[in-house]
Amino acid sequence: MRCLLDSGCERLVISADLVPHAKLAPSQYSLYAANKASLDVVGDSVISFVIDGQLFEVDVSVLAKVDKFLLGSEWLGKQGAKWDFADGTVTSGNHCIKMHHRHRAGICRHIVVAHDCMIPTRHEANVIIRMEDDGIPLPLSDWAVEPQGLGPGVMATCTLFSDSQSQLVALVLNNSLKPKSLRANSLLGMAEPVQCLSSSGSAELSELLFAYSGDSSDFALHDESVMPASSSLRSRMAQT
Repeated sequence: MRCLLDSGCERLVISADLVPHAKLAPSQYSLYAANKASLDVVGDSVISFVIDGQLFEVDVSVLAKVDKFLLGSEWLGKQGAKWDFADGTVTSGNHCIKMHHRHRAGICRHIVVAHDCMIPTRHEANVIIRMEDDGIPLPLSDWAVEPQGLGPGVMATCTLFSDSQSQLVALVLNNSLKPKSLRANSLLGMAEPVQCLSSSGSAELSELLFAYSGDSSDFALHDESVMPASSSLRSRMAQT
């Protein structure tokens, strides 16, 4: 198991998937990511783990929507640890732990629906989304979300956006015969960091890659953001 060390994170947190049999107690903590988004805390637990032969027992908060084990300033302080950035080591007592750099290629983040919304049958909609920050600082980046099926005849199309955008939306197409409801905080897909290259583009590409940057905090699914699905998108979905 890989542990991430972040001195800017106060609380120790771990993914619920990594401790499926842990005994959970109601959490005493309300946790927030760096962007002030609330984190879904399943409960608190006491776990044991070994690093380079040294046994540790810690109290952690178990989170539903992270995929890692994160050691923060709380753990560093209790261990009296000294972090040598130049050597890439952490010294705890008589133990020297060698650190490993995190590779950017493995980074991904959850994209969730920001507000409850409903997409009528045979319509497409600009759905407000939110990228969940796991609290681990990263350089500003562009992000890509692959197409994601959300049920029979319903698909979130490819989406590109940047950390610099103040508001994010994804184009969702409902080609089914029933209205589609999307609940707040429901998973829409996974975003991965990419580098966008300038190009001449094409009409077909702009139809699939959709990003919106707005300053309004009151952007909702009104008439201007819900419209009948274009015939080209409907036919493309029918072929997939």
